[in-house]
Amino acid sequence: MCSNSLMSGSAVLILLILACAPARVAAAEASYPFVAKWRGEHGHAIGLCTAELVSKDWIVTAGHCASKILKHEAVTVRVTFEHGGGVERGVTHCVRAPEKEDLALCKLKLPLNHVDPVKIESRIYKNSQHGAAVYCIGTYNGMHVTGPKPLEYESSGAHLYVSNAGGSGMHAGDSGGAWVHHRRNLTTNQTEAVLVGVIHGGEGSVGHKRGVAVQPAFLRAWINKITNSSVQWVSSADYREVERQHELLLLYSKALQ
Repeated sequence: MCSNSLMSGSAVLILLILACAPARVAAAEASYPFVAKWRGEHGHAIGLCTAELVSKDWIVTAGHCASKILKHEAVTVRVTFEHGGGVERGVTHCVRAPEKEDLALCKLKLPLNHVDPVKIESRIYKNSQHGAAVYCIGTYNGMHVTGPKPLEYESSGAHLYVSNAGGSGMHAGDSGGAWVHHRRNLTTNQTEAVLVGVIHGGEGSVGHKRGVAVQPAFLRAWINKITNSSVQWVSSADYREVERQHELLLLYSKALQ
């Protein structure tokens, strides 16, 4: 319980702040049932990507992952939600995002009712904004999470970048994967993953690639039109970024030194 007692000393004040704040949630403790492994079979060729459930009927992925189905070629696509009970779904069709953005929405053959879709950040990140680091989630060689990675706001358009320090940690099968913030819902007091970017690919040399993702918020009107407004957008005003608590912990550690 938080105390209202008056205390002196910067370290004690920071300690009080930490006592009243939710603890940081590590990536290993988080669950991502909305993330799916994309498998597209086109003759003898197999394309592997990642996708996210954004409503009961729709998934989002990178546009280049859905290139065959967008061209109406003979391709069979199935998505598997490894953290959602291993359930599989087929895909009926996909719609490419406007403005040549590398994003596609794909309709599931059957709705997925027992897996909660990921909520999507409604704020568009711009050059002048700096937020918490992101966790990068993909399904290359099984579900894996990289991060937290600091964001770099170098584009005023739909793209976001993560630092190339230590490499992006992403591979070819991670295209269409998720960049998420871990945030504390102030209404439910639960920590949730919020989608801020869909992985497009990487830039740079091997081992020093920085990740590139498309912001769904930049395409909000189009997403609402295609999905009939069935996705859930969340505002930063409804959430407190869990990573902020890590910053407070660092401040507290320094104050004790």
